[in-house]
Amino acid sequence: MSKIVRTEPNKILSKAVEYHNFVYVQGLTAKDVSKDIKGQTAEVLDQIDAILETHGTDKTRLLQAQIWVKDIRDRDAMNELWTAWLPANGAPARACVEANMADPRILVEILWHFCNSLRHKYRKSVHIRVIRTVVPFCRVVHRGQPAK
Repeated sequence: MSKIVRTEPNKILSKAVEYHNFVYVQGLTAKDVSKDIKGQTAEVLDQIDAILETHGTDKTRLLQAQIWVKDIRDRDAMNELWTAWLPANGAPARACVEANMADPRILVEILWHFCNSLRHKYRKSVHIRVIRTVVPFCRVVHRGQPAK
């Protein structure tokens, strides 16, 4: 049976959940909500980098992102940091919509789905035949060619 790994769970949610070589990350918001859209976006991107490191993967394995902004007019400013953060040719499937936030000072929230890499610390206990079965489904392909 496959193991489900929950990172920092509490009664309501986990910061991330890993299952079958996929990492599902909670919606992240800035801790310092006094910042503008660029400041909050930068903080969220820093948080995701830390979570990815915990799970032994990185942003090149990003599959999907859902982004909520308080004011859709802030999307261009948010996208400046977003596109600079993304790896070359590594844009995920994505949605970006305007939304009322739980705290009116929150300007952006981003939810993530990643495919994990094989160097993850939990992979050590998985039998090699299982790894060979799972990995092809997580391979990143650009225009029909495997990513380098």
